[in-house]
Amino acid sequence: MMECFAFLEAGGVESEDLDEEVTAQVAEEALAARDEGGGDTPSVEEALSGPHKEGWKKAMNDELDVIEGRDTYTIILAPEDINLLDGRWTLRVKRNGEGEVTCLKARYVVKGFKQKFGETYHKTFAPMVHPTTLRILLFIAAHNGSTIVQADAKNAYLSSHNDINEIFYMRLPEHYLKFRKIPSDLAKYPLSKLACIVWHPLYGSKQGANRFYKYLVDIMVMLGFMVSLADEAVFYKFDMDGKYVIVAAATDDFTIIADCDNISDAFQDKLSKHLKLVRLRKINWLLGVTVTRDLKACTISLGQEAYIEHIAKRFGLKDACTVTTPLLPQIDLTPGSEHISA
Repeated sequence: MMECFAFLEAGGVESEDLDEEVTAQVAEEALAARDEGGGDTPSVEEALSGPHKEGWKKAMNDELDVIEGRDTYTIILAPEDINLLDGRWTLRVKRNGEGEVTCLKARYVVKGFKQKFGETYHKTFAPMVHPTTLRILLFIAAHNGSTIVQADAKNAYLSSHNDINEIFYMRLPEHYLKFRKIPSDLAKYPLSKLACIVWHPLYGSKQGANRFYKYLVDIMVMLGFMVSLADEAVFYKFDMDGKYVIVAAATDDFTIIADCDNISDAFQDKLSKHLKLVRLRKINWLLGVTVTRDLKACTISLGQEAYIEHIAKRFGLKDACTVTTPLLPQIDLTPGSEHISA
């Protein structure tokens, strides 16, 4: 079985060299197009005055419960002459592969772009599983009939800690008084005079992803896993009796491949002792892509039907007539062919 996954070692995954600036620009435009006017990312004002305001209030309150439950920050009288960071609420309607609403998600993020290198952060590198790696893993898992499940770590960044020289200060969360009271010993001061000293890396902080990745690596190595040299966001463990577990991490979203359900469950039980793990069961939705598996045929299909329907609805094309692609079948579009102009 190990031979099937030999690509996990150095040199096993190759991808085309792309211009980084062009790639970044395309990604930015794609994200902007996804969010623009979609209605799934309302502002706080829209959320708290809309028809689902109670649901959004609960989501925001739950987020503060988690943050404060981890002792993420301490409210203090703001020191003078410090770089005081702002934060903001990010709200999102989460949907499943059919486009149906599954939950209202609120997250409080710090505006890390105002952090200063060398003062409140030093390293930012944190790998995410490469799409090519993920497709290869899914292909081999489908071919071998492996168990494929998903899980994510809730408020993952809060599981790690800022280094002593990476602790930073931020203003109190927006709309804080709608959900909390100021500590009695500080109640006499105006909000402008108060600050939070932040012990754990919040989402949005420059070092947050790096700190969590290091924490995750420590956990996985302790559990007996190896870090793939071909893709550092992939961890694998092969036992002498043929049992195996492979974990592909996209920050705090995990795709778990194992030789059977029991091995997968046992691994998630161990990981849950270190992270607040949400088990999402068998794979059917992966990073915005619908996953359809045929166990008998040993195949996996990836699709973006929900995303396409969302885009068509946004531009008023939901009821438009369908047409086939106006190209001849099996046309040769490789450079130099007769169908390609010079």
